[in-house]
Amino acid sequence: EHISGVDQSPLLLPELDVLENTALPLLLDGMGSESAFESARSALSAVGIEDLAGRDLRSLSGGHQRVAVARALVRPAGVVLADEPTASLDRANADRVGWLLVDQVRSNPQRALLLATHDLAVAGLCDRVVDLTMMPSNC
Repeated sequence: EHISGVDQSPLLLPELDVLENTALPLLLDGMGSESAFESARSALSAVGIEDLAGRDLRSLSGGHQRVAVARALVRPAGVVLADEPTASLDRANADRVGWLLVDQVRSNPQRALLLATHDLAVAGLCDRVVDLTMMPSNC
């Protein structure tokens, strides 16, 4: 209930459409379907794909990563673990997702983000960066 994730390869259920995949965490938490789908639509809007809500995942020519980000952000609080959330996105969408993730933390004291990325532009948005390439090899 308190941890959401965005994996480098989106772990979405092909049997569900975009809206259902996004609402799934809330539905599993026991939220009513009307409220869960309303929250899911808001999360999809935040990542710029609200128009894909009813689409089958197999019909998307990309956008899977943004569905995964929306699903991770659909809960109003908790920790978001993000592993390369922008790796498969073009620059404009990577910037949008990066800002969205960081803004979620800055605007919500009940939200935390742990982000792993090779994208220096996205890393630059973060308040704290730990560069693991500079870590001693005996760690």
